[in-house]
Order: sequence, then C-alpha cells, then structure tokens
Amino acid sequence: MVRDSHANVVLVEEKHLTADTTAYLEGAQLVQGFGLVVLTEDHIEGMEETSGNWTKLSLHGSGEDLFNALKKVAPGSYPTRRPRVRKSSQLGLSARESEVVELVAKGLSNRKIAEMTSLQEQSVKNMVSTIMRRLNCENRTQLALLLTKTQVSQPQA
Repeated sequence: MVRDSHANVVLVEEKHLTADTTAYLEGAQLVQGFGLVVLTEDHIEGMEETSGNWTKLSLHGSGEDLFNALKKVAPGSYPTRRPRVRKSSQLGLSARESEVVELVAKGLSNRKIAEMTSLQEQSVKNMVSTIMRRLNCENRTQLALLLTKTQVSQPQA
C-alpha cells in the first residue's frame, strides 16, 4: 500500500539550529503545515509554552511529555485512545491477523510476511503461533487448509 506521506511533526535538537536552519524550518512550516518540537538540553518542566504549531521540550523529559508535545503541535495526528479491533473473518481474526494468515496460506515465510506487512519477523512468528494455537492447528499447512475451507464455505459476494 502506497500512502501520500509528509511529516506531521519535525523534531530537532536546539543545538543543531542555526539562523539558516531556523529560517528554512519557518518557511517549510508555512508550506507543509507540520508541527515542530525543539528539543533542548535545559531542564524545563513539561513543555515550554510557545506558538501554536511549535513547542520547546527538554531532552530530559518523559515519554508522556513528548507525546503531549506531539499532540499539541499536530493535534489531529495522534489518537487519544486505542482504536477498536474489528473481527473480520468467520475465524474470529482481526484484519491484521487475517492478512497474515492469508500470506501464510500462500506459503510465504515469516521473513517475507514481515517485509510485506511492515511487522517485525518475531512479531509475525508470535502472531502465527498464537493464531495456530487459537484455531487448534498443528502446523502452517493445517492453518492454510482451515482458511481455504472457511473461504469456500462463505457465499460468494
């Protein structure tokens, strides 16, 4: 899947900012509309209040401080809660699990599935093992056969 991509937020260390870099970032912000978080060596508490689409944050701040800074400068880009996972198949699998199972059924290795889905290879391995255990399959072939059987039994749309 190809997505139109552009930066929602740019993080830059204050020590790397020069007059030219600052001028460039200000111009680029106007054109691209990204937020800017300037990381500073100063020990400021939380975020330093600045203009709407940029803020200053201590390098020594917490992960929560960083997340809040990102939400502040690019509010629509970060979900406030985890999205609900929809079960997308008769087998009770999520959309991501179904995608992985279909690739297993095509005979692809965990490494190839990881490359195609942007998951870590170990995550694919764990997911396949969990799915096989949940569906009482002893191996990838049984998983593929179960998927094929389920797809054949579904009415064609």
